[in-house]
Amino acid sequence: MRSVMRSWLAALCALAALPLTAGEITLHAEDGGLAIAGQLLSYDGAFYTVETGMGTLTVHADRVRCDGAACPQEIPAAELTLAGDPLIGARLMPRLIEGFARARDMRAYREIHDVGDTTHVLLDAATGTARARLRTTLTGSDSGLIALLDGRADIAMSLAKLDDDDDLRVRRLALDALLPAVAPGNAVAAITLPRLSDALAGNIDDWTALERATPGALVLHLYPERSGIQHAIEAQLLGPEGLPLAEDVQRHAGPAALTAALAQDADGLGLALASQQGETRALELAGNCGRVARAHDIALRSGDYPLALPLYLITRAERLDPLARDFVAFLDSDAAARIIRRAGFVDFEPRRFRDPVHALRLPDAPPGALPGFAEAPGVDRITTTIRFEHGAAGLDSPARDALARLADALAEGLHGRRELVVAGFTDATETDDGLAGRRAAEVGAALRDAARMRGLTDLAPEIVTPGGLMPAACDDSAAGRATNRRVEIWLR
Repeated sequence: MRSVMRSWLAALCALAALPLTAGEITLHAEDGGLAIAGQLLSYDGAFYTVETGMGTLTVHADRVRCDGAACPQEIPAAELTLAGDPLIGARLMPRLIEGFARARDMRAYREIHDVGDTTHVLLDAATGTARARLRTTLTGSDSGLIALLDGRADIAMSLAKLDDDDDLRVRRLALDALLPAVAPGNAVAAITLPRLSDALAGNIDDWTALERATPGALVLHLYPERSGIQHAIEAQLLGPEGLPLAEDVQRHAGPAALTAALAQDADGLGLALASQQGETRALELAGNCGRVARAHDIALRSGDYPLALPLYLITRAERLDPLARDFVAFLDSDAAARIIRRAGFVDFEPRRFRDPVHALRLPDAPPGALPGFAEAPGVDRITTTIRFEHGAAGLDSPARDALARLADALAEGLHGRRELVVAGFTDATETDDGLAGRRAAEVGAALRDAARMRGLTDLAPEIVTPGGLMPAACDDSAAGRATNRRVEIWLR
C-alpha cells in the first residue's frame, strides 16, 4: 500500500521545489533500460532536478526509482488553495474534499485558521503522514478570481459566468436555483419574470400589483451588495432589462438568514436558493405564453428553469499541477456527483426523461410545423442542453465539458443503440434563419468528435432545426429568451 501511495503522490504533488543537500543519486527507469547519475539539486514531490555530465536534467519522479544517500526519504505534502464564493466553499467544497480523500485511501481533518479560512489536511490512512493540504478561503466570487489571477489561489470558486479566455479555464461544478419566495401565508402563487424584475427595481411597491387581494407594502429581502448570489440576481434579472436595483431593500448576511427573515414577513419577497429554501414558499414562474417553470431536478439539469444558478470552478489555462489535476478529475466522478446531490445541489450527470412535447407547441403553430421527432411516440430527451448568447453559435468551455460528459454516458450505454437527434432553437428576437441550424451543427460535430475519442465511431446524430417553435420558456423577458437559445438532444 505504501509503495502505491508513494507512486501516486509522486505524480500528485504540486508545490515549490524543496532544496536538498547536494549529493550523488542515480535514477533508474522503471524498465531498467536507462540510468541517470548526478548531483541532486532539488525535489518537489513530482520532479527530480539533477546536475549531470550532460547538464541539468528534470525527471518525473513517477517514472524512475532513486538510489543513493541523497534520495529524499519523505514525500512533502502537496498543497492546493481554493478561494472564492462561500456558497461553494462552505457548503459543498468540504464534502468534496473529504470524498476525494476517501477515494484516495486517505483520512482528512480540518485546521480552522479564521472565519472562512480552513485547511483540510489529508493523511496517509496507513501511516498518518500528511500527504496533501487543501486550503479554502471564502473571500467572495470576485476576490477569488483576483486571487487566482495574482497567484494566491490555484482554483477560484465563483457564481459569475465568465466568457472564454485564453488565460482561464471555466468548469461548471454543480447547479443551484434562484426561487422567488415568500412567507408561507402569502396568498400569491406565481409571478412572471418581467414583474419580478420590476419588483426588484422598485417599480412595484404593493402586493395588489401582483394580484394579491389584500394590500401591503412589498418588502424586498436580498443579499450583501458584493456577494456572488446578489451579483447573479442582478445579472439575470436587472442588467438585461436595463433596470437598477431598488434602493429600499433589507439585506441579509447569507441564504439562511434571508430565508429565516422572509418566512416571518407576510409582505416580504426575496430570492431563496433551492438548496436552502428554509420555511419559505417558492412562487411558480409564469409567463404570458402560458408556460410555468418550476425548479425541479430535470428542469435544472436541462437548463429549462430560467433562474438556474451554476456553480463554477475556474483555473488558469496552463497545465494544472498534479494535485489540482487529480482533484478536478475527481469532481467529474460518480462519487462526486453523489456528494453534490446529498449537499442539496444538482449535478451534471446526463439523464433521459420523457418531455411533454405536445404541451410545448405554440398555440398558433400550423399542423405539421413541428419536426417529426417531436411527435413520434417513445422519444426521450437527454438533459444535456447547450445554451447560447444572442446571435451566437459557438461553443464555450462549459458546453464542451457537458458534451464530453454526455459522450462518456453514451459510451456507457445511455442511448441503448437508439438514434440521436440534435435540435437547434432560437428565441423570438433572433431573425437569422440559419442560426438554429448552425447551433445544432456545432453541437452535433462536437458530440461526434467526443464520442469518437471514446470508441463510438458510428455516432451520426440527425440535425433538425425547430427554430423558434417549442419554446422552453416565455420570450417576454431576457431570462426567458436566454433559456430558449438552445440545442436539445433527443433519443428515438
